[in-house]
Amino acid sequence: MAEAVLLTGATGFVGRAVLAELVARGIGVHAVTRGRIPVLPSRNVVWHQADLLTEAGRAKVSGLAPRLIHCAWEVEHGAFWTSPANGLWHEASLDLVRRFRAAGGARLVARGCHPERSPHGGRSEGPRGPGSAAARIPPAPRGPSVVRG
Repeated sequence: MAEAVLLTGATGFVGRAVLAELVARGIGVHAVTRGRIPVLPSRNVVWHQADLLTEAGRAKVSGLAPRLIHCAWEVEHGAFWTSPANGLWHEASLDLVRRFRAAGGARLVARGCHPERSPHGGRSEGPRGPGSAAARIPPAPRGPSVVRG
């Protein structure tokens, strides 16, 4: 059996689809949601309630599995491109990755789009040099073996 996966945003639009695929493949999942834990019975899923915008929430889940699929983000319809929360999620995601790696995490998949890569809430301007938030992402221990789009 494959190693368990930590799945953030497991009740979101993308996360629900990822969760269904992992369960169908018989992979154990530590599913994280900020809201109420859903009543979705599965022997392969352990649910965790955590607000990843808080240090306590990230600390609670970062070491649960050796693989991480990060799907959590603020996606309020009509507001997500310019939401001030994008900067918060950007920093929280960086911290989650650092904690995951420090706990021995080996593999990471993070889905995203432009607002998530920009510390400026989806706007392209702003620092991109060596001191920028994007430059502080630690290097991966090894490259991906498979990339699927």
